[in-house]
Amino acid sequence: MGSKNAITKEWVEKHLRWRVEFDPVAALLERHGTGRDAVWTTRDLASLSEHERMCLESYDIVRGNVDKSDDSLETVVKPRWYAKDKALELCARSLGMLKDVVEVQGLAERKERLRAALAKPPSED
Repeated sequence: MGSKNAITKEWVEKHLRWRVEFDPVAALLERHGTGRDAVWTTRDLASLSEHERMCLESYDIVRGNVDKSDDSLETVVKPRWYAKDKALELCARSLGMLKDVVEVQGLAERKERLRAALAKPPSED
């Protein structure tokens, strides 16, 4: 037999709680200093936790002149984060944690028309 599926209701609940608490900006940036003297640097990707790395889809590193008043080149990191919410929603639905309510309107009228159509004798052509 194959291995047992590791996705349980508890696993989904844990990841939903973590997703609400997750702050992608804080995950990738470190602040050095305070106030106007603060400098933000990018954390080393190897220092990110497993959950933080799982949410990072990709990133671009761009070199360019950010401040037009000087002629220096700066490095800008542009992270892209996975939309984990949809995957968790699908897992929760498959485990029966979320259920859609379907409301059918006009069902009584449709039943009546069907009964009337079935009650008519077949026409001969």
